[in-house]
Amino acid sequence: MSVLDDDSPLDRLNSQRRDKASEYEAKKQSLLVKHNREVVDHLLSTNLTRPIRITKVHVVNAEMLRDTFLETQLAPLLNNERLDLHGLLKNLDLTTSNFARTSTISNIGAILEVDPTPSFATVPPSTLRIIPVIQLDPIKRFNMKIGTNVGNGEGDGYLSLQYRNIFGGGESISFDTNMASNNLNSTSRSTYLLNFQSPILNNANWLGSIMGYHSSKLVDWTTRNDQTIEGITLKSISQYKSPWNYEFSLENTLRSIDLLSTNSLNDTLLMNAGDSFKSSFNFTCKYDTRDDSILPTKGFHSGGSIELSNLLPSLNFQESKFIKLTSHFQHAFSFNKIIFNGLFKFGYIQSLNHSNVHFMDRFFIGGPNDIRGFTLNGLGPKLYGSPIGGLAFYGLSASLFTPLPFVDSESFKTHTFINAGKLISDSNLRDPSVSIGTGLVFKHPIARFELNFVLPLSQSHFDSTRKGFQYGVGISFM
Repeated sequence: MSVLDDDSPLDRLNSQRRDKASEYEAKKQSLLVKHNREVVDHLLSTNLTRPIRITKVHVVNAEMLRDTFLETQLAPLLNNERLDLHGLLKNLDLTTSNFARTSTISNIGAILEVDPTPSFATVPPSTLRIIPVIQLDPIKRFNMKIGTNVGNGEGDGYLSLQYRNIFGGGESISFDTNMASNNLNSTSRSTYLLNFQSPILNNANWLGSIMGYHSSKLVDWTTRNDQTIEGITLKSISQYKSPWNYEFSLENTLRSIDLLSTNSLNDTLLMNAGDSFKSSFNFTCKYDTRDDSILPTKGFHSGGSIELSNLLPSLNFQESKFIKLTSHFQHAFSFNKIIFNGLFKFGYIQSLNHSNVHFMDRFFIGGPNDIRGFTLNGLGPKLYGSPIGGLAFYGLSASLFTPLPFVDSESFKTHTFINAGKLISDSNLRDPSVSIGTGLVFKHPIARFELNFVLPLSQSHFDSTRKGFQYGVGISFM
């Protein structure tokens, strides 16, 4: 008797047979998938205009949703008027989008089944009777996150709680808090946010929100001061699938400025120190066709907002009543992996009662995410070297992003740009401050990171420049 070693001809033959069997099975699966795709494409092409009637809709795992909410989301599938296969697929896609936008599910699937029951005499024989089967995967209703953030000489701890689909109609309540460590000199003292939101009248296109909040932070880029904001805000936000979306909000806040230093004290902060009440109405309109909001390669984004503040009668005649307008326009396109982004934005505040606009309502621009080559909020008027904000501004930016040599990654880019802008407290918008620069960009799914070398080319006598390396992180850049 002989013993076969691991490299015997019999073992090699069996291995070759297994490889051939695996290769045959892979080809078989590939041909089967191709055949099924061809069958589906044939059915779609030959029945695209065939009349269809929805006899009923079957929903799996719908126990978590109340009936009125479920009927509203399924409304597109219940429309049988002049329905064909093309219209059915369109309505099915709209129904899927409805559930997704209300944040009531983690996943959704759909199957179309032919109704085997006999049709009524009023239904033409050529009509295809369909039963859509909707499979819903419910979301996790309770979520909690807790952790710490430490970096740049600052530290804080955070807690986030969320309870979703409270009454079976997409309602949710969340609580977020952030407490800073005074030992690490964090600029953010504390933040509390309690937010209840729900689809308005079961409509996935509109989301209503009621927020109560408290925020306290240290401001050290001007005369050192603590700023505290407490208030309640009501919002109505559209969630249309189209590029156009809107937001209405009513805000009531109590604000406080507590001066921590008498050095470089300016009159604007001194006049606004202490408590002040603000009630305002805001309307925002947005148009967005970009393929990505962090680093778009194509598309157009524009938006505008109007704020009407303190227009109701008040016993405090020192409250600033004003109208505030802002707008921005961004265009992106690419050619041979070279991406161009251009952006223009502007803002204007008009006082309506001849009083000074509050320090916390003014415009501030400049910094690594804004007009690069200048310090944070370093553009515009100053008193004793401290920024006091402005009543009008504009900013322009042109950026080129190119692939990083010898790095095979779409996340890393080289960046070359020119920025220009001006912040004023009067009507003189001429002679903008200008900077140029180049650097590296890393695009993460949740943020963008930039490390640039910047060079200011021109500035007004009160601008604070920043020549050399400048680092920025965020989701919105000039």
